[in-house]
Amino acid sequence: MTAERCITPNVRAEPIVCGEFRSGAGYDNWRPRGSGDWLLIFTQGGRGRCVAGGAAHALEPGDALLYAPGAPQ
Repeated sequence: MTAERCITPNVRAEPIVCGEFRSGAGYDNWRPRGSGDWLLIFTQGGRGRCVAGGAAHALEPGDALLYAPGAPQ
């Protein structure tokens, strides 16, 4: 006996824009209101540091960080 499955509707997705950003050890930014979009940061090489939820996090090569729209960055 096979249970009837619900059909998943097609969801329209917006385009994803990708780019590369390189910076030195002195780079810093502060966006208290975040941005209007999702922001995915992937550490390909080197190291980074971010503060999220009041805690500092070290970013190493291979780490990814995802900020929701409006989240402080």
